[in-house]
Amino acid sequence: KQLKKKTNEKHLQKKGRGEKGEAKKRRKRLYEVLDHAGFPNVRYISVGKGLHRLLPNSDRMSFFEYVAKNMGVRRARGEWVLVTNMDILFSSSLLLFLKAMTVSPPLHLRVKSGGEEGKSEGVD
Repeated sequence: KQLKKKTNEKHLQKKGRGEKGEAKKRRKRLYEVLDHAGFPNVRYISVGKGLHRLLPNSDRMSFFEYVAKNMGVRRARGEWVLVTNMDILFSSSLLLFLKAMTVSPPLHLRVKSGGEEGKSEGVD
């Protein structure tokens, strides 16, 4: 598995693919928000577009995204697991709210959109 991972990384570098520009900025911003909220042990997993380009017809196989998410949740060893899509943006206030919660798992949260971009009505 390690050899395959290194090979994929080398392939992406040779082709000039992988995380660049905006993707790097988004990742940096996410870490900044998590650091600001004071989360001690956060593991961030992202699959770049370069890897998806290696798979033929990957744009038509969204099913595998959910398979991968479910596998990640099953293998997670942390107390909390947060699964999102790539178009989700978090405010530091939401992360502070989640950090402050002291409830027993299992817990399912859903953020309801208020219609205006970047604002929400609340958390269920």
